[in-house]
Amino acid sequence: MNNMNCGLAAPNLVCICVDNAPDNKMESRLYHYYAEEPETVKDMMQLLRSLEQFYDKIDFPQAAEQLRSFVGNAKESRKRKEVPKPVTGREFLMQQSGTRATFFLHVQYRQNATWQGQIMWKERNKTLEFRSALELLVLLDNALKAE
Repeated sequence: MNNMNCGLAAPNLVCICVDNAPDNKMESRLYHYYAEEPETVKDMMQLLRSLEQFYDKIDFPQAAEQLRSFVGNAKESRKRKEVPKPVTGREFLMQQSGTRATFFLHVQYRQNATWQGQIMWKERNKTLEFRSALELLVLLDNALKAE
């Protein structure tokens, strides 16, 4: 699939600007419509956690299952939260670029305790679908190794 416009109007679109990738750490910045300043991410685990928190915060896409945890109160996490309003637009996201690589992430579904969607590699004008968060990480890792 080679369509750079796929998913680019979605409210949960995220721009991942990879600046450095030493020893599979993937130091990057995350941009989305709900903040003017990026969130800094130091590794892939932090990327997954940040994205999951973001999707929970905007409540899109809604999770089909509630993830379990060793800590915290499950009842508190199920309370309906107020969804934030966008503060930036599509043009703002499209302007962002990473030193090493830039990806646009569109998670369409959060089913079976994982994610399904599309990842677009800006520099190569290439779009691929993924069926799980693990597959997403493998795609990102392969792309960074190819650079």
